[in-house]
Amino acid sequence: MTLDEVLIKKGGKELQTADVAESQSLFEGKVNQERPLNLERSTYGAHVRLVTNPRRIIPMEEYLREAEGASVGLNGAIKGATDYVSTERGIYFNFNNSDDVNVLATRSTAAQVLVSIRQGMMDGIDDSLLPLDVYIDDASPDTALAVWLLENHDIFSGKRAQSRIVSLVHCIDMLESTENAFPFDPNQPRMKEVAWIFAPYQEARKAGKLEGMSSAELTRLLQEVGERITAFAEGKSGSRSLDTRYDLVSQGTEGDWAMVEEVGAHARTGMFRDGIHAFVVVRGNGDNSYSYDLGKMSAYERFPVEDLIHVLNQKEGMNGGHEDTWQLARGDGTRGIAFQSSLHPTQVAEAIDSFFTLARPFLFANFPRDLDPEEVPEGA
Repeated sequence: MTLDEVLIKKGGKELQTADVAESQSLFEGKVNQERPLNLERSTYGAHVRLVTNPRRIIPMEEYLREAEGASVGLNGAIKGATDYVSTERGIYFNFNNSDDVNVLATRSTAAQVLVSIRQGMMDGIDDSLLPLDVYIDDASPDTALAVWLLENHDIFSGKRAQSRIVSLVHCIDMLESTENAFPFDPNQPRMKEVAWIFAPYQEARKAGKLEGMSSAELTRLLQEVGERITAFAEGKSGSRSLDTRYDLVSQGTEGDWAMVEEVGAHARTGMFRDGIHAFVVVRGNGDNSYSYDLGKMSAYERFPVEDLIHVLNQKEGMNGGHEDTWQLARGDGTRGIAFQSSLHPTQVAEAIDSFFTLARPFLFANFPRDLDPEEVPEGA
């Protein structure tokens, strides 16, 4: 099938002209329509070459036009749902658990990759097409594990499996689906092993180093985590206690949400344990601006992230900031982000409380929603 035939056949929302023009830059917290592709490649291992495109997520159409050979998009680096496309120019995979999906109903990126490998993903890829070009835009545990699985795909082919790795994929799958707040016992030996494996990423994240990493630095970080995954697979893992510390900055007037500063790498596990299921995480940028992570532990929490993003963007505009500073980070509406907000934490808290004061009586008037008469089964 030719590329043009594929694009016509797909015809999905992500390939419509208006959507293709908009590739969201999560690092800058705004939509960037003009930034050209600036692909950087670094060797990860014998089977994987990492491809990064700093500060720009690549629309599916560009991915299909630019990539050749065998290519894999991971964890939102390519805009669009999980997909597989084969054309005369190459074989293209995209594994995504954050773009236009219900997170609770979608496997983590690593889990998608593992199942695909077990189902024969690599069988149709000739050795001449290796290494795989693997497109990434972060070094999160989910991405790091997915990259490691692709590099070591041969140990999962056919009926073979590595039970320790399958267990690790399950842990990451649960954490990815719950904003890292799945109620695992933090004192379990397995969770301490998980903490040790991904400690290099957590340390870089805490130090604020991730956003400015070059492709080579990102690759080295993923290789360091990959070496620890290999040690774990061989039964030689280290162990590290989970650091669940956080500082409470403020709390909603009704106690139904909280603003915190994360101290430990696993602060959200501590937040969930302490009953904080809707949150705003704040971090000062050192230049009179702030980074925020706005979210809820699950879709069942009555904390309307999308509405609050709208309110906070209006507040940014009145404060002299950009009215698109706050962006939705998950398609299911459970998480929003802002990287260069002009709003002081007190202003954010006041805006959220003011919204709830006005809207709380009406927010869930139709929850659970009333069924349309046509949806009611006959005889019910």
